[in-house]
Amino acid sequence: MDYDAQRNVDSINKLQEGSVEADTAQAAGASTGKTVGARGGFLSTVTGKVVAAIAAVAVVAAAVTVAVVVNKKDEPAETTVETTVESTETERTYEETTTETTVTTTATTETTTSSLPTAVTPVSFDVAVYGNYEGKPIEWLVLDSNDYAYLLLSKDIIDVQRFDDNGTNYVWGRGSIRNWLNVFANAAFTKEQRTNEIYCEMCVTPDDPVNGMGGDIYSEETVFLLSVADVNKYFPDESSRIAGATSHAIEMDRGRQGVYLSWWLRDTSENGYPTYINGDGSICGTGGDVMDAGCGVRPAMWVDKDAVKITSGGADKPSTGTVTYGDLVPDSKGIVKFGTYYNRDIEWMVLDETEDSMLLITKTAIEAKMYNEEPDKGTVWEECTLRQWLNGDFFSSAFSSSEQNRINLTHLENADNPSKGTEAGNDTDDHVFLLSVDEAKKYFDSDKARKTTLVIDGKMMISVNYGAYCQWYLRTPGSFNDMAAIVDYNGVVSERGVVAWINNNTIGVRPAIWVKK
Repeated sequence: MDYDAQRNVDSINKLQEGSVEADTAQAAGASTGKTVGARGGFLSTVTGKVVAAIAAVAVVAAAVTVAVVVNKKDEPAETTVETTVESTETERTYEETTTETTVTTTATTETTTSSLPTAVTPVSFDVAVYGNYEGKPIEWLVLDSNDYAYLLLSKDIIDVQRFDDNGTNYVWGRGSIRNWLNVFANAAFTKEQRTNEIYCEMCVTPDDPVNGMGGDIYSEETVFLLSVADVNKYFPDESSRIAGATSHAIEMDRGRQGVYLSWWLRDTSENGYPTYINGDGSICGTGGDVMDAGCGVRPAMWVDKDAVKITSGGADKPSTGTVTYGDLVPDSKGIVKFGTYYNRDIEWMVLDETEDSMLLITKTAIEAKMYNEEPDKGTVWEECTLRQWLNGDFFSSAFSSSEQNRINLTHLENADNPSKGTEAGNDTDDHVFLLSVDEAKKYFDSDKARKTTLVIDGKMMISVNYGAYCQWYLRTPGSFNDMAAIVDYNGVVSERGVVAWINNNTIGVRPAIWVKK
């Protein structure tokens, strides 16, 4: 397979000189499967499917044009998918067969008004699961598609990385983050996925307006970062650009930004630094320090449609596009995701199960609240304000209507304090509840297993005296009728407990539910 390489080079040189005229480069097909690349073009043979994806982007003022050409051996004709953003444009078209079919698609994005406290990604995006990272399946937003592939962007920020480890490279084609994405791909996807399912795309780095470099870099990528033009196209509203972060990303960030991290783009800013999206969804026009170790990464890639599993197409409540599992299958660490809180998936540990239901408790404490905001009512579970909140505001906001229907109404036996006999009051029927002293001992086989952290809105609450670990409430009364039993910082069940109306942001709440499989 040969390309007219010199003509490609000439075309690129014209782009660098500011030309907006369209050049045409030609490619002749062959069945050898040999891959030959030239600047601005490539052809890769992948297990019987020949995929050619060529794009050249020139930035003139604010104009960006991206052209992607995909061809497969088993199709009678080539299909060219072209997406145009803004006005002035420069493009190349590659012809491979005498018969050509051109399909022009316009991606549309709609915003959804959310009743949640922070605006989130529009639920109009389909959500897919593909690959694994740090032991968890990766969820992707489906931004666009052509006849053969989906354009995917990670739903959450999956990691935190510098744009360039050396602090000297400010453009996409030279920054170390590009190499890191290749490392990520090797870790997240199998060899078969990388070679048979993920397509290459041409990524063009616009000129650096300060140093005059960057525009000469045309790179073949399987995994890449979005450009400013991509963001404006797929996320027209700032609120839709706000992304959650995985627990791994938050850990890498050391809790400096919390759940809504900034995330890198591949363009160079007006000041000569790489651009990024702020935590509030705005584009940072001045760019960021390439050595910033607190900026997140949201990989993007084109993946074969046949390889991608679409798991949801929106939701019946405003959400981040959370996957609703039909069977609540735990991951390798025994964790399932169900519902959302602070616009993030709620992670649950499986404590027990029957033939048709599972007993779940949140992986960490997800809130810090008083056991009872009305001291005169003491620690009778039936009357405490924490029970009202769990079965009221939390239940209605954290779960969609379909999810609420899957949560069992559980009859709770509320036993008196086992040491002092403090009366617990009547038994109750609750959708959401706290464990009792007996249940905390039954379902956790050690103090270590009961130890947990307090994470609110993605931010880990640190105690001066006890570090990351927190106390968390049980529904059993403490030694006196104004105290509630807890699990302490060391995971020890304290039947004595703490005063019910104390709330110093270190006593956590770990909701529990019985949910249908």
